[in-house]
Amino acid sequence: MADSVIFYESFFRALQTLDDADRLAAYDAIVSYGITGEDPEVDGVAKGMFLMAKPQIDANTRRRENGEKGAEYGRLGGRPKKENPKPVTEENPNGVIEKNPLGVTGETPKEKVKDKEKDKAKEKDREKRASAFTPPTVEEVRAYCQERHNDVNPEKWWDFYQSKNWMIGNNKMKDWKAAVRTWEQRDSRAAPAKKPSYPQRSYDFAEMERQLIKN
Repeated sequence: MADSVIFYESFFRALQTLDDADRLAAYDAIVSYGITGEDPEVDGVAKGMFLMAKPQIDANTRRRENGEKGAEYGRLGGRPKKENPKPVTEENPNGVIEKNPLGVTGETPKEKVKDKEKDKAKEKDREKRASAFTPPTVEEVRAYCQERHNDVNPEKWWDFYQSKNWMIGNNKMKDWKAAVRTWEQRDSRAAPAKKPSYPQRSYDFAEMERQLIKN
């Protein structure tokens, strides 16, 4: 039960159009409902005026009750926390299909799946960029050949693979240093045997044997 009722100017203006008896009946119905919350027994024109005012009275009552609850929560240290939502079926007791059948807050399962797919796509893109092959410069090849002390011609090597669009067979080159080492091994196998730098001597083994027997 309320201890006051807000009586709007619009109510007053509307009631002024009635005769004294209907105006008094409508006034009593509006005030009585605002105080007690019980529907008054009224009919005729007075009932029409009451029905016109009733939605506004109900709205004022809800605001007052919510304000009282807020004040009570304030005295108790704040609004109580909601319990963790429990899983519910897709059809709730009222027969309405839930938008979130799992009864959880935050992202829905579909949104989580989409986020995971986006993360996977980003990771694949990063891996692709990291593994992308960048052809070396002639200077880089020359420096690597000098480091390994091989006989690979840097310009010849670079021109060869540049003409092949840096392909090894049907595959794109991934490691140019490995290609240099392979080229180095091929050159070493193809190199002719070096002749000895000292003069060759011939020996007469029969004469050597006779000298050994004589002694």
